[in-house]
Amino acid sequence: FPQSELTLGQALLSPTRTYTPLIKILQSSLAGKIKGYVHCTGGGQTKCLKFGKRLHYFKNNLFPLPPIFSYILETTGYSLRELYPVFNMGHRLEAFVAAEDVADVLGLAQSCGIDARLIGSCENSNQAENRLTITQNEKSYQFAENEICHLYNHLYIHSSLVHLRKSSNRKIKGGILRVVHDTHITL
Repeated sequence: FPQSELTLGQALLSPTRTYTPLIKILQSSLAGKIKGYVHCTGGGQTKCLKFGKRLHYFKNNLFPLPPIFSYILETTGYSLRELYPVFNMGHRLEAFVAAEDVADVLGLAQSCGIDARLIGSCENSNQAENRLTITQNEKSYQFAENEICHLYNHLYIHSSLVHLRKSSNRKIKGGILRVVHDTHITL
């Protein structure tokens, strides 16, 4: 793609940073205060919907789109709403912590040379399924847990090098995010 020496396929498949050193530091420095992590692959920005029960996630302070995702958006005809369930959009790891621990997490990320910011929050919901609202560029996108499998299975990026398809509708249920009004940080 134009902003890189790599092809689109090479850029999408290129190695990314590992967050293991930071996770080790967070686990030792903030033992018990990290409520959960989500690695945003295989579900992109909507992967959080697979965790917890009866939660509404709000992502309203995302990092700007990296050039690769802007390029995909501009050249494929797909909308942001269609890309969020497939791509991490530059956000690879999310940590869920209480509001009073945000500054500590941000400081530890910075000490590892990792840009991090508070991107939103999560709270209890009266809905039967998890919900997600992503707000970017003054536009909001709503997602529900059960609709994501449908979107994710039917989105293909039209490129001679890249065709993405999820082969399983398996849902992961569990209590990793059974917290109320916790803060959502992207690392």
